[in-house]
Amino acid sequence: MKTATVPLDADRRETASMVLGFGCAHVTCRATAILAENDDSGVITFAENYAVANGGRNYAAAIANDPATVTYAQAYARHRLHPIPLKPNSKEPLAPGWKEMPLEYTIALLRRNPDANLGLAIADDMMVVDIDCKNGVDGYATLAAFEDEHGPLPPTQTQRTPSGGEHRIFLLPEGTRVGNRVGIAPGLDIRSGGGYIVVEPSTLNGKKYLMLDWDVVGGGDA
Repeated sequence: MKTATVPLDADRRETASMVLGFGCAHVTCRATAILAENDDSGVITFAENYAVANGGRNYAAAIANDPATVTYAQAYARHRLHPIPLKPNSKEPLAPGWKEMPLEYTIALLRRNPDANLGLAIADDMMVVDIDCKNGVDGYATLAAFEDEHGPLPPTQTQRTPSGGEHRIFLLPEGTRVGNRVGIAPGLDIRSGGGYIVVEPSTLNGKKYLMLDWDVVGGGDA
């Protein structure tokens, strides 16, 4: 089976696998590749302009009452992921322009809409294998058949979805693009550049999204 490799961190640990035939290299999550840099330069600080933008409200008091989505959005952004606000109990974006929406605007919308859900825009160098289990379709069975033929996919950063499915997040080799492919196989979709996924702490009809190994994505010292 053809493989491709890509450096994952400062130690240049490399693991590679074909993922659904696209030649995608495994990575624990996009965050892993930049954790070693310990660089928070992409994080926007709001203390200086929050009072002006919000009619003189006390910034310290405001952040003490932040909804969980704000905390999560800031954690994702610390790893240069692109959080986007979604409508409450929905997968739909809360506002137009989400692909280019700056973090400051996202945070402001989440504060004004405390029941909103949260998504992540997927960069061109990322791919998410979206496994669905609903309407009588078992994406796990489809994936198992693929793995029987091509070998098992490597472990990767994974999110459990309300339907009982999963989002498995991979980093693509440099120069590889796969696009978005809905229904590529029964119960399997591919999300990549220009797409997005719903992420923790979002809920749908009372059921939660759960990012496994959250400390890798949003914790630690980053």
